[in-house]
Amino acid sequence: MSSLPYSEENNRQIKHSLSVRWLYEAHHNTIDEVLLQDRRALCDENHLSTVIGLNKCAYNILTFARARLSAQGLRRIKFRSRETEKNARLLSYKETVREMADDIFVAVDCIVSYLASEPESQA
Repeated sequence: MSSLPYSEENNRQIKHSLSVRWLYEAHHNTIDEVLLQDRRALCDENHLSTVIGLNKCAYNILTFARARLSAQGLRRIKFRSRETEKNARLLSYKETVREMADDIFVAVDCIVSYLASEPESQA
């Protein structure tokens, strides 16, 4: 897996690199599935970097909206008990986009709330 000699420090670095790569792949998959990034035929470096930058901004807003709409209960699911409702999942990114596309006021509220929110501290 690696040409590094075996040590605790090298193991920690490998684990960190893999987790960062996995996080990148998970984000890329969401951006590609929801924002269709890979379907764009972009050859110009400036245009490509602009689209990637806009997609990252959109992804951040979408993640914020997903958490907010999930907390508000916009899952369109009826739960049999409070216990099952507590264990409910977040909306998917596609469901979040659909909710925002169906109601422009929900979309504007999420975007304005995102822009007005304090940045999260990096722990």
